[in-house]
Amino acid sequence: MTKSAFFKVVVAVCLAAVFAMPVQAADKVKVAITTFGWSYVPILTAAQLGLYEKEGLDVEIINTGGGAKAAAALAGGSVDIFGTDAGFILKARERGADMKLFGASMTEYATNLVISKAWAEKAGVSDKSSYEQKLQALKGVTIGVLSRGSGHEQLVRFLAREAKIDADKEMTITAMGTSDATLAAFMQGRIDAFVHSAPIGERAVKDYDGFMLFNMSKGEVKPLKGFLYTAYVSREEWLKSNPDVAVRFLRAQQRALNVLHDPEQTIKARDAVHAAYFSKLDPALWTYVWDNSIGAFPATVEVNAGQMKQAADLVNAFQPEPLPSAVVDASWTDDFAKQAAGLREMQ
Repeated sequence: MTKSAFFKVVVAVCLAAVFAMPVQAADKVKVAITTFGWSYVPILTAAQLGLYEKEGLDVEIINTGGGAKAAAALAGGSVDIFGTDAGFILKARERGADMKLFGASMTEYATNLVISKAWAEKAGVSDKSSYEQKLQALKGVTIGVLSRGSGHEQLVRFLAREAKIDADKEMTITAMGTSDATLAAFMQGRIDAFVHSAPIGERAVKDYDGFMLFNMSKGEVKPLKGFLYTAYVSREEWLKSNPDVAVRFLRAQQRALNVLHDPEQTIKARDAVHAAYFSKLDPALWTYVWDNSIGAFPATVEVNAGQMKQAADLVNAFQPEPLPSAVVDASWTDDFAKQAAGLREMQ
């Protein structure tokens, strides 16, 4: 046998051995979200750009259509991770739930407050108005929220306290039910204002004579600047049993955050997420939303005690008894995020 033929045989044998080796299956992870909305852009970006596959994960994104269903799915073990607000985990821990927050997704309270231009003129506010002047524009307003008792209403009442306005006597808070109903009521003048996450507020500003009173995505409400709005939560049992999977999931999210904040890569993410989840939205509006709100996402998945204290302070503002410090301390960990954050400079 010639050397050339021998070499070919060796190569063939090696290749056969490689292809005969069993391929390690990706670890399955089920992630619950409440809607295909702006708050979940990092999760959706990671899916569309193949970032989960880079971490050896097979991630199934499950849209439950509501927070209660997602929470029940997490508690029952039918999902592994839930993208939700820090207040959720604090209240869950207070009730004795075996859950823990382990990474950050959005660090601004990105529920923007829009008023009509007519109301802005009546209240005498503009882009140049001070924070205090804008707060006073809420006096007498009829404002829409998705539902009573929701985070939307909580934000309205928080702002009323900031303005020293009695929300029950000097404002009218109206439950709208859906985003479409909110926009319709705003267009028809049945409400003067509303609070909503992107892209609803931006659409009202762009197409329906709205005025962005507070762009929460840019931290314009001082006490809520840097607020841990969306985070990753799981059962403690799952985290203890799957620490490596938890780290790899957060590494995928860190990769997504890196992309979102990269001037060139963010365009790729913007277009991919639009095509997959927001294709019915006008591309120009989507670009406006993206540019206006991308700053709500942090540079890192890491969580800190200051963020948890801020979240606890907001919860405590709306309940008679404050959360015990032990509950707050037990509700979160940064162990997994610290390991994942090492990828901050990578795509």
